[in-house]
Amino acid sequence: MSRTRILPGLILFALTSAACGGASPTPGPGLTPLASSPTATAEAVAPIALSLSEAVLAGAEAGQWSEAEGLIRGLRYLVGELSHTEAFDGAPLLNGEGTGVIRLAQAGLAKGELDEADREEIERLLAILLPSRETLERLSQPAASSRPASGMAAPAPRPSRVDCQELWASGFSLPFPVRCLEFEELAVGGRTYRVYYPSYWAEGDERRGLLAPAFEALEASIGAYNGYGPEPVFSTDIVFTELESLAFDSRTGEVERDPDTGLPYRDPDVYAAAITAPEGNRCLVGVFPAAVDLALAGGEGAFQQTIAHELFHCYQYTNLSEEESGPARAATEWWVEGSAEFFGAVIYPGANNEFQYLEGFRNRSTRHSLLTLSYHAYPFFQYLAVQNGLGPDGVIQVLRAMPEAGGLEDQQTALAGLSGIEDAFHEFGRAYLDRQLQDYGGGTLPLEPGEGALASFGIGEGEGYFSAVGPFQLKHYRMRFAENARFRNNPTIEGTGKVGARAASAVGAWGQVPTDLNTACGEPEYVLLVTGAVPPGTDPVVLTLATLGEEVDEEIGCDECVVGTWQLSNASYLRHMGGLWPTVVGMMPAYGLSTEGAEVHPTEVFGSMTLTFKPDGTAEGQQFGWGIAGEGTRDGTTVEARVAYEGWGEAAWHIETNPSTLEDYLLFEGGEFDILSQMVFMGFTLDPRPTGGSNDTIFLSSPQPFLCDVATLTYSPEDPNGPIVFLRVPPEAAGP
Repeated sequence: MSRTRILPGLILFALTSAACGGASPTPGPGLTPLASSPTATAEAVAPIALSLSEAVLAGAEAGQWSEAEGLIRGLRYLVGELSHTEAFDGAPLLNGEGTGVIRLAQAGLAKGELDEADREEIERLLAILLPSRETLERLSQPAASSRPASGMAAPAPRPSRVDCQELWASGFSLPFPVRCLEFEELAVGGRTYRVYYPSYWAEGDERRGLLAPAFEALEASIGAYNGYGPEPVFSTDIVFTELESLAFDSRTGEVERDPDTGLPYRDPDVYAAAITAPEGNRCLVGVFPAAVDLALAGGEGAFQQTIAHELFHCYQYTNLSEEESGPARAATEWWVEGSAEFFGAVIYPGANNEFQYLEGFRNRSTRHSLLTLSYHAYPFFQYLAVQNGLGPDGVIQVLRAMPEAGGLEDQQTALAGLSGIEDAFHEFGRAYLDRQLQDYGGGTLPLEPGEGALASFGIGEGEGYFSAVGPFQLKHYRMRFAENARFRNNPTIEGTGKVGARAASAVGAWGQVPTDLNTACGEPEYVLLVTGAVPPGTDPVVLTLATLGEEVDEEIGCDECVVGTWQLSNASYLRHMGGLWPTVVGMMPAYGLSTEGAEVHPTEVFGSMTLTFKPDGTAEGQQFGWGIAGEGTRDGTTVEARVAYEGWGEAAWHIETNPSTLEDYLLFEGGEFDILSQMVFMGFTLDPRPTGGSNDTIFLSSPQPFLCDVATLTYSPEDPNGPIVFLRVPPEAAGP
């Protein structure tokens, strides 16, 4: 089915080269030393944990098993007939979900190419994991019918757990002696949504306490997802399964436990799965024992977020069925799982269960296409929604732009055709390397980027080769220049893509590779980002950098370097501020909140601050609506405030060197200021008032340790909170 799509203006995503199920571009070299090139080193690579579906396809591609055998291994692992070691030879697996391998099995059956024995075995295993509505009707009763009404006889005894689990493990081929499930029902938008749970859970069983959180997650998710349309999410059955996997001995009814911890052995450690039901137009969510363990161990938020993730799959099956099921499964897992992980966080932004995939994103994003990341791709969707301004509705539009058939190259073609993708993808990489990827629940992601390969440039001639390698890959490097030297750099860029560089300490201060660099006064190490958001067949962008380094006998030129006009990098100031904004702390008692135990942090730096240093030793500064916003939270109540400044200042300046540390300092004397501040607190705008002096230590007032180069003026370069960076304003832009 085809349809017209209208996409937002600035849309992006990342895809890379090595994905299963489709043709992929051949990766080129990342950093190839040339005849006079610096030495290049790369950081150690951690083992990659795979999702179940990735493990099945990787084993088939490597010739370890056929795809049908791999599917059977994966399904037997899910139902507990094989251990992790038996199924996948102990390869590292992502915990969490069985959706992918079940969808692969469904697709394999639909193709009609399996031999009879494989088909029968897959059908047997799916019958255990995918009970039809007819089976559920025969197996269950409404929850109210299990409780006696006044004056009526007591209901029949609860069924045996052993009998019910044996029935379930048989794929419901045994007679149904009892009703093993109860259900409660919710009607929304003409659809019905049920939660099934074992009827042998006695009244007072702590697991029954999870039914209310499950229903809360169901209502919150369906209410939000139906708003994205166009169709309300399919009627859905959420089923708490009680397959104890290899841990449960059906002969004795005992659960095997770790003798040291007392915890039950459970293999697999899989939380849930969401699939289209055998009869179609219905979604089935299986909640496995590991998810129950998680919730009972204090992870109720993660439990609810897991349900929200699975229900977004139900949204995909309802409204993105062609995009989800038409292409090869391996080509779509990046957005099928990555967007479901993101939308789970939209419904439960404070649970942060998605953080478990950040280390995988770090390990994989620089070496592989985001198309291969599955769950790890969620930071990209979060970036689109939060920092690229699309919001969740805009992310839905991105998903609607995905192709309805084909493999990796078709996905790459669609992604490369999105408006604004080249800039947006590069900005995504910048935010990642700046540690400024914003969490949907507020603050920044606890994500430390990898260092990247190192290229060192010394005295004399040098040459380095840096490539994006593959499309939609966050390829980054480090460039280290010899200290106390002047460098003349000649960058040459070929191919299609974007290149950006910044001093290693200058967060947010992105520009191009400097053509002139004096490390006696400035930063000796730079971060380089090279990206290509391009269609198949496009040559990746390549930067060739020729350098000439000359030793500087004395530290000269630093005073001269400072002369000019500089604009504050708001991103560096926000990072430097860290977790404390005194203005919010001071205002919290006025709102009836104690500051003790409060979480306080800045959320935004806005407007413009500039400094101009003149050769005659005078300096001027301007602030145009510059300011900072922040919030303080305690006991679930959030106080928001922002303060903006407007005005100017002037002072005399000179440079001195600390004889003990040999640090250079900018010092200011005789400052005069005319600055107005205006506070907005909890939506109320207070009257402007004069600051009575400089409003910030960096604004022509306090001594500042600094480094300077042709592009950046860096205050407090060694500060553990991160430096504050000013970017040089070209003379033609600075004005007279």
